Amino acid sequence: MSLIKGLKLSSKNYSTKVTTAYQISKLGLEVLKKIPEEYKQQVDKLITHSNNELLKVKFEDNYFLLFEPKSGYSRKSDITDCEDVSYVSSPYLPQCLRQKGGPEMTSNAHRAEESAKGITNIRDELTEVIHLKDGMHR
Repeated sequence: MSLIKGLKLSSKNYSTKVTTAYQISKLGLEVLKKIPEEYKQQVDKLITHSNNELLKVKFEDNYFLLFEPKSGYSRKSDITDCEDVSYVSSPYLPQCLRQKGGPEMTSNAHRAEESAKGITNIRDELTEVIHLKDGMHR
């Protein structure tokens, strides 16, 4: 969406290890100005310590550790913790990829109530819905 610029960097000897440097674009800056202050404060709270020092991150023993070297502050991030979600899905293949006369795609919409009976450990309030369907789907 042209919000971020990327620059690929390699070593002097052109080793296979390539690093990507990122920079926000002018368009990205304009979009950033439109983000509500409340959201910015939530991000700041996540990435800074009480004295507004930016936390450093390292991966250690299968988890991310956020730390601030000067004060010795550190905390384990739970960003890699998995959450179980009950769901029902139906197979989908766009009409343009289907063979004429081939089998119809089945729908499991009638089983949707089964997901409501499942157990979940989600800690967030969910508001996202993903719906994939073309006009030819029956």
